[in-house]
Amino acid sequence: MRFVTCYPQNFVRQIPPEPNFFSNISEIQTSDLPLQRHSAFVSFSDSLRPNLLVDIRAGLNFYLPNRVARSYGFDVTKINMPARLNGLVQIPIFPRFDMSD
Repeated sequence: MRFVTCYPQNFVRQIPPEPNFFSNISEIQTSDLPLQRHSAFVSFSDSLRPNLLVDIRAGLNFYLPNRVARSYGFDVTKINMPARLNGLVQIPIFPRFDMSD
């Protein structure tokens, strides 16, 4: 009978190739990207008879990219928007503005 477990953990910090020369907080593509990976597996093997082997395996893998925008915690009153918007936003970052017809 054999019982095996393993839990490897990996943390990588990727720095984007495009530098943010002017420290523009509204730029979302140039923030650091820390990556976390957690993995685990369990394996059980047993020989019930000389001609019968039981092998049971299970595994789990989590990949967590945790990118935090440069403008996290931005106060919208800095760009002359109403203060009540600070309480309405789910994630306090620099607002996105789009052009349309």
